[in-house]
Amino acid sequence: MPKVIGDMTLYTVLELSKLLDVTEVTLRRYINEDKLKAKKIGGAYHVSEEALREYIDKGEPRKDSPQNKEEKS
Repeated sequence: MPKVIGDMTLYTVLELSKLLDVTEVTLRRYINEDKLKAKKIGGAYHVSEEALREYIDKGEPRKDSPQNKEEKS
């Protein structure tokens, strides 16, 4: 269950992994690569809803997408 503090919603890596159907390892890698903004609070990473929206809006083409294949040609 995400934490709601005032008008801010925070998700743990575990919560996000379940919501997005990706592994916790993948999310931590995104955080370490600065693809997904997070704050470490109480020893655990927390991602704000705003940071999640920013990541989704920015997006990243899949490795097998037509756009990526064109760039390699």
